[in-house]
This record gives sequence, C-alpha cells and structure tokens, in this order.
Amino acid sequence: MASIYIYDSNQWGLFGLAYDRSFQVGSVAEMVKNVLSVTENEKYRSHLVLAGGGGANYQSVGAGANPDPGGDRSLQLNEHGGLLGSAAYWIPRLAGQIYKLHLLGITNEAAESMPLVMRLGTILGVGVEIYYRNGLYLNRGERPVVVRRPTDSATLDREALKKRLSEYTAK
Repeated sequence: MASIYIYDSNQWGLFGLAYDRSFQVGSVAEMVKNVLSVTENEKYRSHLVLAGGGGANYQSVGAGANPDPGGDRSLQLNEHGGLLGSAAYWIPRLAGQIYKLHLLGITNEAAESMPLVMRLGTILGVGVEIYYRNGLYLNRGERPVVVRRPTDSATLDREALKKRLSEYTAK
C-alpha cells in the first residue's frame, strides 16, 4: 500500500515536504498520470493526499493561488454539479486505485465544500477527508462527520503538518 502526496507545483515551497511517493504537478491530468504510474504495480490500493491552495468547493492541483476558470488545474464543480474541465475525464480513472483521499487546500471552508466532497467521493467510491483549522472533516458515504482535535491544528507549520499527516494516514 502506498501513500501518494501530490503538491501543487506553484506552491511546493509552502509545504516543503517530500516523501518517497510525492509529485509536483501542474494539472489534474499530470496528477492522475503520476498516481497511476505508482498504483499500476501495487497490490493494494493507495492513499492520496492533495496539497495545494483551496477554498469553498475548490482544490488547486497546479493553479497555485491563481484562479482556474477552466478546471484543468483544479478540482471544482461545473454548473450541473459535475467536475469542471478535464477533471471530469481524468478523476474517474483513479476509481479503484485509491482507498482514501485527503484534501489539504480546503481549510476553513469544509462545510461549504460538501458538494465537491460528495461528488469526488461518489466518482472515486472512497471516503474524502478535509483538514481544516479546527479538526478533520470526514465524508464516508452519505453523512459527513466533523472530528475536532485540540491539537496543533490551529497552526499549519511544517512540523505540525507532518505530525497530522502521519497520525491520519496511519489508519
């Protein structure tokens, strides 16, 4: 089983983390190709962590702090509730390849991001988790759950993030 860390190439310096299976990406297509290159030879499904900027119903995957109206460098929904841009084509290719998805960019907008979280969970058939300022927001199936943690989650420094990742990805 692999843990795969995807970093927005426009925000690599922000996190400064590197793991054996970490990739800097500039688009959703590049992210999916890198994940598939790891998972195609794995016996077990992989855990996927996306680290990039974000907001309500928006996870950057190569756009950095810039807006991505076309949806080729981010995960966001179109006006019909489907994935916007090339993500509609690429994200379904990850179905069956991962067992959990963590979104690190949607920090304080967890509750507002349920449409995106639910859509990703449905497409991938996995639980989607959002780290945010006061805890962890879990979506496993139809009911979201908020786990509040009185830890270092109020700060997003490098050591605190490494600790949180190791705690949650060990499950």
